[in-house]
Amino acid sequence: MSTKIDTNAARALLTGARFRDKATEVRPGCRPGRWVMDLHGNTIAHVTPEKMALTLCGWNTITTRNRLNAILAMRDSPWRFAQHQGRAVLRRIDRPNWHRIIGKDAVVHLHRGDGELDDVDEPSLPAAAE
Repeated sequence: MSTKIDTNAARALLTGARFRDKATEVRPGCRPGRWVMDLHGNTIAHVTPEKMALTLCGWNTITTRNRLNAILAMRDSPWRFAQHQGRAVLRRIDRPNWHRIIGKDAVVHLHRGDGELDDVDEPSLPAAAE
């Protein structure tokens, strides 16, 4: 369920407008045409004219998932961030019994136009000590 902050922040991110409310900030990125959303100082979304990159940034919290899901809902994406048995997952709204487990540091890449999944980057685990 999205809050007013979720909706306003997502709208600002997708339209390229500055936004700040409590712990959420939307601002221009370091490259032209790129906008980012920060939550508690962690960048959880990067948006360019072609793509979106979304991440829980290590925080699988309701607030983080709500901010990201508001972006996905505005793009009519079938994907949502969720939690299943205590783990972060990507779930399709048209297939409620299907989900993909993701790491809480994973970066989810989607096409901006239709919100379809492009790729999921899982951070590499450190090599075991020998």
